[in-house]
Amino acid sequence: MKAMKLETIVQQSGKPILSAILPIFTAALAYNAGCSAVTFMEGNPTPQNEGGNGGNGGSGTGGQGGNGGEAPQCTPHAKLDCFQGDAYWNNSCNQLEDLFQHCTAAQKCENGACVDKYNCPKNIDLVADCQEQGCQLYDAFKNDICLWDVITGIPSVMNEKLAVTGTNLLELKNKVNVPANCNNDFAVKYTVQTNTPDVPGSYMISLRDASPDSTGITFTHMYGQNNKIILQCNGFQETFGDFDLKNIKNIEVRKEGALFNLYLENKPSASLTCTNVTPFPINKVDLQLGSAVFSQNFTLDDVTFYCGQ
Repeated sequence: MKAMKLETIVQQSGKPILSAILPIFTAALAYNAGCSAVTFMEGNPTPQNEGGNGGNGGSGTGGQGGNGGEAPQCTPHAKLDCFQGDAYWNNSCNQLEDLFQHCTAAQKCENGACVDKYNCPKNIDLVADCQEQGCQLYDAFKNDICLWDVITGIPSVMNEKLAVTGTNLLELKNKVNVPANCNNDFAVKYTVQTNTPDVPGSYMISLRDASPDSTGITFTHMYGQNNKIILQCNGFQETFGDFDLKNIKNIEVRKEGALFNLYLENKPSASLTCTNVTPFPINKVDLQLGSAVFSQNFTLDDVTFYCGQ
């Protein structure tokens, strides 16, 4: 189990690029709060300076017209941009130039560079089609909390990460649809850091699966003891640790049959046996963060939902 310019076309370097005569429109992938959305950003049109106005003639026959204006100089190879899946040079006037790098089938173009694509696990289900990049539910919160409804508190977005402090409770806007071939097993992986690393507190991760209609997982920060992780399943809980939560960033829980298993930095670290596990197919899972009662103090970067082997 495991946890993204336009009419005249000329041919150059084996790739179609635009004539520098027309305005350029660049289609750029914009991530709003981690949602995959396409935003069309209008580039600067090709500068077309006209000559200056003629000067007024002087008295008599000696008057002469003014000199025409000079066209701006565009610096070649000023920046790199993505076009049709490859990296191309643009000049300082935002005009597309020659091919810089061809991206292979295993790569994608981001910010003018070819980068490796993520290896997505099989049967991954992305919540609400919100996908910042690769296989993640989201990776950047930028302007809003796109995936979550705020039930209590005022969580904040800092450095493109979700900071949950105080009595914050958030709930996923749309439940995860679980494919039938998952056989009721799934995993949720959190990229998380405590906001007070020297006094990290503990985390509680609760699984509800006594009913297919209310199946879900809640991730909560706890004060009172440090470097512990409390697993809870259908009302029964057990405390595990000590763990170095100051340096542990990847926390994953997996429902595997009647077991609720904990993985820290991808290593098996604890296991809790659940009781009253529903015998009926689980079609949807809801996710919650924080608590309306207990004060929270953690920051999330990623939440990934995995399903199947």
